[in-house]
Amino acid sequence: MLARFAPASVAPRASVGDLGRSAKRIEPSPLVGYDLTMTTQFLTDQAGKRVAVVLPVEEFEELMEDVSDLAAVAERRNEERTSLEQVKERLIADGLLSR
Repeated sequence: MLARFAPASVAPRASVGDLGRSAKRIEPSPLVGYDLTMTTQFLTDQAGKRVAVVLPVEEFEELMEDVSDLAAVAERRNEERTSLEQVKERLIADGLLSR
């Protein structure tokens, strides 16, 4: 069963004064020096069926970049093609490529 969270509108609120009174000294983590590399994790329902995925941020960002690239390809699908030779000629003419 997945954990359910209370909406922010019903979450208990703390004032700045409350935070000052309840502040505690933060101790160094006992996990310093250990490999805390996250791997992809799947959340399952009671039947074992995958219902959600937890990804490392880096992997998520790579996937979002791929989605963005695919969207750009789809948008430009009907644009006129330019040959490699034409691109080279343009770059030479602009002084960005030598012969």
